[in-house]
Amino acid sequence: MKRILLPLVVAAAMMSTAACGGSDDPKPAGKADKPAAALSQADFATKVPAALQEKSTFHAVATTTDEDGPVVTTSDLKVTAAGTDLAATTDQGLTVLRIGGKFYGKGEGLSENNAKPWKVWDPTAGAKDPMAALTGVQLQIQSAAALTHQLLAGAAYATKFTSTEAPAADGASMTEYTITIDAPKAAAAKALGDYLTTAVVAAQKINEVTAVVLVDQNDLPHKLDFTFGTAKESVRFTEFGDPVSITAPPAALIDA
Repeated sequence: MKRILLPLVVAAAMMSTAACGGSDDPKPAGKADKPAAALSQADFATKVPAALQEKSTFHAVATTTDEDGPVVTTSDLKVTAAGTDLAATTDQGLTVLRIGGKFYGKGEGLSENNAKPWKVWDPTAGAKDPMAALTGVQLQIQSAAALTHQLLAGAAYATKFTSTEAPAADGASMTEYTITIDAPKAAAAKALGDYLTTAVVAAQKINEVTAVVLVDQNDLPHKLDFTFGTAKESVRFTEFGDPVSITAPPAALIDA
């Protein structure tokens, strides 16, 4: 199964500490109701994540391209103050769920039991089986592509922050932001959530991450592009506030 750079990075860090939606095609550009006023760096870091949390749900399609070619991850997410639940599926047939801190997954390299294709891992359970821990790491790293929105709060630790008016898209006014994040500082402050941790930053000697973000007049992000090592990430966010279904598989289908 093809791997992408970020999961490999996260796997290395975690091993050291552990011993689906509608159409994703962009809508035609159109006139916006009002101009999108550019946010300051401080406002961006708080208002954009807050806008996503206020909507609570959204759909994301992330395309990660590295030397092995592109991998597309399609996700439905529900963001609350307590954390992010998600249902993510890759174009390689892997499905990962994160619900209340537990991870569920099915696909190549997980369960070999066709009658029980799902694996489950609870990070708080303290499983002694090393294979269970390995499964947990795999489920966590494969969910990483669904959590790119967590990078946006890192704007509070940006060393460079610029904005410019962009053409209207998805029927909304847009502002394009270019943000260079001080990765060690942002990770140390836990501003990047589960997407980029201090362990990953230290292990890979990541000094900065530069992102280009399209944000509408309601402070909602519509597109996020950045480079991580040799991998390029491009993410589309849509369907803000639409109902999503993120439910655990039946116990009878889980290979415990």
